[in-house]
Amino acid sequence: MNPAGQYDPRHGIPQFIVGSGGEALDTLAVEPNGSYSNPNVVTAQDQAFGVMKLSLHPDSYSWDYTPALAGPGASATAMSYSDSGSAPCRG
Repeated sequence: MNPAGQYDPRHGIPQFIVGSGGEALDTLAVEPNGSYSNPNVVTAQDQAFGVMKLSLHPDSYSWDYTPALAGPGASATAMSYSDSGSAPCRG
């Protein structure tokens, strides 16, 4: 995201939002076509509680998200979602 709040994959600042409470899961806002209402969302999951490991390295970072417990009434695919990756630090 750039300083104006617009999606900017080349120069924007990556942001990870991971709920880690013990409260109920919130539903993600989506458009009728299935896309996320917030254009800055790259990937998201609202069907299970999970764990995210964020590792910081001298010149890069990496992440690994794994679901841990399906939410109430979650679909059968709730526990199959995962997300991982890495990227260089920008200065």
